[in-house]
Amino acid sequence: MAAKKTVAEQGLQQKTKVLAKLFDAGCKTEKDLKALTLPTILKIPDVTVPDMTIITELQDRIRG
Repeated sequence: MAAKKTVAEQGLQQKTKVLAKLFDAGCKTEKDLKALTLPTILKIPDVTVPDMTIITELQDRIRG
């Protein structure tokens, strides 16, 4: 029987998926990430509201 994933593992998996979406959308550097605006984020295929939350958290930490 497979072990259930912890909340931390689930969070890490979600963040990894978001990073893959960003990379596939052409966002490959911190400069690219900082330059993302809401309209450009919404153009990322299959982006969800939780994904957008992670993206804005990443932007905040880079600017920090």
